[in-house]
Amino acid sequence: METLSFYLLPGHIATLFICFKFALVLTFESPVVGIGGTSGSDVEISKSMDFNKGRTIMINPKTDKLDSNLIVFTKNGGSYRFYLKFDKARAFDFVNVYEGKLNKSYSLKKETNQYKIYEGETSIKIENSGPSLLYVNNIAIKKYKYLSKGIPLFIENNTKNNHAREEMMIIENAK
Repeated sequence: METLSFYLLPGHIATLFICFKFALVLTFESPVVGIGGTSGSDVEISKSMDFNKGRTIMINPKTDKLDSNLIVFTKNGGSYRFYLKFDKARAFDFVNVYEGKLNKSYSLKKETNQYKIYEGETSIKIENSGPSLLYVNNIAIKKYKYLSKGIPLFIENNTKNNHAREEMMIIENAK
């Protein structure tokens, strides 16, 4: 598996898929100073001050019914929110987490008759091309929204009584 890079905008929640086969390793730009939001019965979280200057944590699920939240606080004042989901088919193994920022320029990455996805260096822009609301990661988009780059995107199209979820996709370039 390849290393993913998440560029998280303030207030956004990123979905992390994990499984029993291997630990999920998250590495942040700054040392981790606090972790919260999970139940000790759901996951085991390991953090070593010696490894990678305290910037890395490892997460192992304890159950295949995992459906939990995680918040990580870093020394530079960052707070990063995650939704932990057990999924052996889509599990991640290494994720680098960076602070996302709105970009000034974007290039078109994907276009359908319902939406356009534009990629920037540390964020993405999703434009609704259809007449009804577009839902991306449960966020309603009337015209356009800026989202975190690298995170799984779950796009739901609303077309005449057809509320269908599209496949998950990830728009990211490794740093």
